[in-house]
Amino acid sequence: MNVGCQMDSAQNINDFDDRMGGLSDDELLYRFREAIRIENEIKRIKGVPIAGYDVTMRKPYLEYPDGHREYHEKT
Repeated sequence: MNVGCQMDSAQNINDFDDRMGGLSDDELLYRFREAIRIENEIKRIKGVPIAGYDVTMRKPYLEYPDGHREYHEKT
C-alpha cells in the first residue's frame, strides 16, 4: 500500500519553484545573462580574451580587449 507517497503535478511544480527560490523563467534568464555580461566585463578589464561564436560565419572566435577577433579554423 502506497499511502502519502504520490504527488500531483501541481505539487511537483511548487516543489521545483521552491528549489529555484521562486524565480520565474524570465527572471532566471535575466540573471543568467547579467552574470555572463559581468564576467565578460571582468575579462576585458583583466585583458583576457573572450570566447564567442559568430553565427553568420559559423565559426568560434576569441575577442581580445582591443576589439580584434581571431577566428578558429577547423583542423
